[in-house]
Amino acid sequence: MKLQSELNEESRIIHLLNECLRANGDLIPVTLVQVMAFEFRYQEDLNKPSSKLPDPYELLARGRKQNPDIINSEINRSVETQYFSAAARNGKEISDEIRKKMDDDRNSKN
Repeated sequence: MKLQSELNEESRIIHLLNECLRANGDLIPVTLVQVMAFEFRYQEDLNKPSSKLPDPYELLARGRKQNPDIINSEINRSVETQYFSAAARNGKEISDEIRKKMDDDRNSKN
């Protein structure tokens, strides 16, 4: 087990390391000075278009395209109702006595 002084020293070192990395733009900046350092350091990269991205004009010319990865499925309403019912019971099962009363009520309505 580490002593309190060791924990404080470790915490101080981690804090200093974070501040140093942020000040040089190597971590996500959080202060205005850190943002300025980040932008200064990565100015070329920020202004350079990514070769991985498709040409936006080609995308617009192509128009809307269906995504085959998206599956359009209908929701089974009876299954959905069962989930809502279970949630209303806090996930507990219905006792045989209550189930019999429910069935009797259902049969008397028909």
